[in-house]
Amino acid sequence: MQGANKDEDCTAVFRQMVQHESEQIHRRVSWLGMFQGFLFAGLGFAWGKSSLLIILLSLVGMTVAFLVFLALMAATLALRRLRNDWLKCRPKDYIGPGIFGFYPEMAPFAGFAAPENLLPWVFILAWALVIVIGVK
Repeated sequence: MQGANKDEDCTAVFRQMVQHESEQIHRRVSWLGMFQGFLFAGLGFAWGKSSLLIILLSLVGMTVAFLVFLALMAATLALRRLRNDWLKCRPKDYIGPGIFGFYPEMAPFAGFAAPENLLPWVFILAWALVIVIGVK
């Protein structure tokens, strides 16, 4: 019976670690959206008034989006590592649910193309277009 408790503890630890990384992703994407929203609001005030301010806001927006992208990639790599560790460590007779609700078995790199990982690139592209369109 003690072995079962150890297996349950191990499974709970893996689930907590996955939950932590998922919360980090949520926090980073939420922060990205809020920060980009403030920058676009500032852009609305600067539009047509100052090309230098438009460029500055765009560069800050692109930089923040890229930094968040790096943080999201770190979380994606951590989740991938957790998945691999779980597959190695899970008990042979384990019949419970997995630690992920969904994980692309056939295309494990698909996790890197998840919407939350691509969103920073949408903002980077948007800011690049702002520079092209807004700077005269």
